[in-house]
Amino acid sequence: MSKILHILAAVNESVNVFELKPKRKYTEPKIYTGGIEVSKWSKYSNDEKEKALKKTMVCLFFFS
Repeated sequence: MSKILHILAAVNESVNVFELKPKRKYTEPKIYTGGIEVSKWSKYSNDEKEKALKKTMVCLFFFS
């Protein structure tokens, strides 16, 4: 190989280094349920469930 090909091969090896696990472009989603714990849903009375369903619920995540 010529000298220029050796140089190009060395540069190519150092430039094309990739991470095995790519970074996420967004954060883990968080769910805000208006103060209600979804895991205890079956323990709430029907009135409490009705009030909970009238509250605003939000799924929040960020893109980077």
